[in-house]
Amino acid sequence: FVGLQGYRPPRGAVLMWWRDWSTEASWEVIKRLGYPTILTPSSLSYLDMFQMEPHSASRYQVQRGTVTVWDAYQLGEFQADNVLGVEACTWTETLKDWASVEYQLWPRLAAVAEAGWTARA
Repeated sequence: FVGLQGYRPPRGAVLMWWRDWSTEASWEVIKRLGYPTILTPSSLSYLDMFQMEPHSASRYQVQRGTVTVWDAYQLGEFQADNVLGVEACTWTETLKDWASVEYQLWPRLAAVAEAGWTARA
């Protein structure tokens, strides 16, 4: 684990925020830095995690952790002038075939996309 205390990205950098589990890289900390940022918080947009609980109800065994469709929609709650967009990640080394990839992507990928393009009031 590499700590971020005292780190300041170089001028002109674009950040990708995925460490939403880290207090030193919380959304508030990242937002305050003011750098252009792409949102991909692991607890909301890593689609290689289980879609439901209990995990035993899942068709495939994948990364531990749970990201539901509702979680993916919550990505839209992170608002700031410096947000460039959102990204969903799917690490396929644990997925056995294309059917398992599709199962992991849908419908959560659509939820991430909607969260990214829907304007918030």
